[in-house]
Amino acid sequence: MEKELYFHVDTVALLNEMLRCNNSASILWAPVNVLIGHLRAAAERATELDDPELNIAMINLGLYDIAPNDVVRQREAQEARIKQNENGEK
Repeated sequence: MEKELYFHVDTVALLNEMLRCNNSASILWAPVNVLIGHLRAAAERATELDDPELNIAMINLGLYDIAPNDVVRQREAQEARIKQNENGEK
């Protein structure tokens, strides 16, 4: 069986790391923190909607609280839901 290569980015950690490692980026702290708040709100709403395609996007962005070693399994579960929906199954 062929495996797909998935890329997962912890968006919030990436933004924080970019700010910590760049002394001249201190002016960006406030807008980045606002952005992080908006991303968290979007992730909460996505959780409520529970749309498998949206869930995959949130997983890829690292906006769901999923252990790194569980990301692939969670993605595959959402992909299985998409296939079920395409086949008209419940």
